[in-house]
Amino acid sequence: MDKKKEKRYWLHLSAMIFITTLTVTEPINNPKIKTFFNTSVILLLFLLLDSYKQKKEKYNEELIHKVRVELKKIRFCLVLLSDYNSNQLEFSTLYKPFKKIFKIAGKTRDEQVRRELEKKYSGKKKILADNKKKLHESEQKFFSQVEKYAIKVKVAAASEFDLINNLSPIPINELCAYLIAELRYGINEETSDENLHPSRNILKAMAYSAELAPEIKERLLEKIDIDKCDELETTIGKWHDLGLLKKWIDKKKKRREFSIKKIRKAIRKRKKEIKTLIPEIWKQ
Repeated sequence: MDKKKEKRYWLHLSAMIFITTLTVTEPINNPKIKTFFNTSVILLLFLLLDSYKQKKEKYNEELIHKVRVELKKIRFCLVLLSDYNSNQLEFSTLYKPFKKIFKIAGKTRDEQVRRELEKKYSGKKKILADNKKKLHESEQKFFSQVEKYAIKVKVAAASEFDLINNLSPIPINELCAYLIAELRYGINEETSDENLHPSRNILKAMAYSAELAPEIKERLLEKIDIDKCDELETTIGKWHDLGLLKKWIDKKKKRREFSIKKIRKAIRKRKKEIKTLIPEIWKQ
């Protein structure tokens, strides 16, 4: 049995064992999923409207970050629905209208984060000026297409909103069991650096699931500390951003223009915090 199949086997077994420890509950009804999905879509449209206004007004750095958060919640809903209705839905088809905006917003956000880190770890005016220019270009690309994105989101959301009514409800016990099993095998003290950042998706899914329905939050709280999971997710993100900055410096051969020692020290500090937090997410 190869490693991937072996992991799936143990995930399935752990999930089945965990299900037997839970009280039987009603599945998540579709109106709850619809409300969660619709709320994110409405917020996304408002944020895109704000983005459109930003073409002529002072730029707000948090705006694109908020756009990405709502897109991630929409993606979570569509993954959830397609997983439990695989004979009727294809995730890639459902998410296609949102994919382009997510990619461009993500690229712009990455450049924003790097600019902030460059300010902290380099005092070179040329570096800051070059990055500011690239960031401005990325922002303008995002802003120039906002109206088109908003129309696509509105059309796609309308059809998918109606589609949700005809789908099977999500079984809470099964979902919670799977999330717990994914968390246990995806993030532990043996998780490699390579797999650490992708594992943030598990922590995000946990947070969005708890937000989706109080019944899910109650089940998850039996096994994990959700606040510690949020803290771990944030810390992994900061560790990853520092790593990307160092790779970018090495690639561009700009080591003399940055305090590499400070960056390495910060990376080690974040990694230590991650190792401390991992066992703390579990309740004894």
